[in-house]
Amino acid sequence: MSAMLDKFLVWAERHLPESERIWISDLRSEARHISGNLSRQRFLWSGALAALGQILRVRFGVQRVGQSLLGVALLMACLGGIYIAPSIENEVVRVSFYSVLPIYALTAGLALVNLNLMKRFAIGCIAALGLFWIISGLDYFTALDAPVYFFRAFAVEVAFIMTGLYVAASYLGWAEEAGDSQSL
Repeated sequence: MSAMLDKFLVWAERHLPESERIWISDLRSEARHISGNLSRQRFLWSGALAALGQILRVRFGVQRVGQSLLGVALLMACLGGIYIAPSIENEVVRVSFYSVLPIYALTAGLALVNLNLMKRFAIGCIAALGLFWIISGLDYFTALDAPVYFFRAFAVEVAFIMTGLYVAASYLGWAEEAGDSQSL
């Protein structure tokens, strides 16, 4: 395992700009002096993860890597929701759960493609859910034989999740701008 990690570090060293690769050769030299195979492997593993992060940052940029991680994480959450939803016993809750998964999947797709579109979509969803919350609180709807209070609470929950996703997209946009200003 140590040999594979060392080979990965050699590969990573070749793929970084010359000004950013000296630490990898230092890390590899230091690893030779660590006694114990498990300790050396842990040391090399942490160096390999750092090297991978550096390569991704240099090649793709902080924003693109963050976008990809956000989109993939959200898609994984959607897949988890598809897996879990059939086991929900209450039909209203299950249908509500299924109805929100496409919204999250579309948000994930937009996160992978364009953060500005994702932010606009999130704002639109937040506004629509807020309007739904206001309208569903009217006397006409509360008198219906439907779980209006559940729908209102669910709308607030989804709006808060979309707000979190909006903040994440805004942060990723800011992180890229901060990286650009440091390189000036």
